[in-house]
Amino acid sequence: MVQHISGKVSFCIERSDIVIGCGSTTRNAHSFFQMTGEKFEKAPYTYFQRYSIYRADDGNTHWWVLDNHFDIPSDGRGWRDILEKIANDIAPAQGVIQFKTTVNAKLSGAHGNWRRKNPGAGLEKFIEDAVLRFNNPEYAAFMQHPDFLAFIKRRCESFSP
Repeated sequence: MVQHISGKVSFCIERSDIVIGCGSTTRNAHSFFQMTGEKFEKAPYTYFQRYSIYRADDGNTHWWVLDNHFDIPSDGRGWRDILEKIANDIAPAQGVIQFKTTVNAKLSGAHGNWRRKNPGAGLEKFIEDAVLRFNNPEYAAFMQHPDFLAFIKRRCESFSP
């Protein structure tokens, strides 16, 4: 059934707050997969277009539509300055330097894969894909920072020739 749903949709089935299954419509959804038998994460995504729940006696199915379109205003700062501010503001557990290295590696790898799989695709689509790569509880503080989207846009623009 899932393969017949268009767009990027992630779902999780839980019973009494314990995960009994999860998945997504496409491998490109970069969904945060909750593990079977673990406690259900009620808010795994910072950015989503729509959330639905289907309640049944034997469990609840939660659906998140992850197709997002972002209207990000221009920001005159450089991406490095924005990332430095975010990293210092959120004080990540692994430290500022390691956090920035991880974020840059994740985006650089994403860009290389994106170019190979989507030749000719526009910047806006890459920005959507980049946001999805961080859309999970591990990066919630990063994504909730007011400068997150400005950083993503400026960093994605820096990959353009």
